[in-house]
Amino acid sequence: MAIWRKICFALSNMDNLYNLRVHIHQEYFFVEPRDLSVTAEYVTGLLEPLKAINIKGKDGVFEVTIGWTLTAEEREMLGEVPFQIVETGERAYAGVKPSGGNPYG
Repeated sequence: MAIWRKICFALSNMDNLYNLRVHIHQEYFFVEPRDLSVTAEYVTGLLEPLKAINIKGKDGVFEVTIGWTLTAEEREMLGEVPFQIVETGERAYAGVKPSGGNPYG
């Protein structure tokens, strides 16, 4: 996560950033949760550094695509964000899709 924070910090210092699209693949970082609140803290910690990035201009685009659906707890913990979140899938672990609407399978 330290490198991720450095990347977000570098982007936040760009004076002429007008368009930014970030795509985060679920498989890159998720592990099977033992405690759902721990997973919510992790997801929030992943998206929180992006809040420091400022897109210039009224027509600028700041979009973060994630490969899962945020839970209500994650949305609440994250709060208001300066980017649009695009959710493209459901969480899955070890290649198994969740069932019954539970994001953790």
